[in-house]
Amino acid sequence: MNERDAYTITAGRSGPWWALTVHGPGLKRGYHTQVKRLEHAEEMARDLAATMLDVDVSDLDADFELAVADEVAST
Repeated sequence: MNERDAYTITAGRSGPWWALTVHGPGLKRGYHTQVKRLEHAEEMARDLAATMLDVDVSDLDADFELAVADEVAST
């Protein structure tokens, strides 16, 4: 069984948007994007990672873990 790559998404509020930072294998640094609704975070992060890795999104065999920033989670 092959291990899948694991990416992390850190989400924090930025006005009416969710600001996302994505880290993971092959990414030289954290990359940023945003979504209006948190339920779209994984889809957007997957698309961002595929773009930065120059692969088709359907070829990205990876898991994405979402973490909401502490200051948002406690409110």
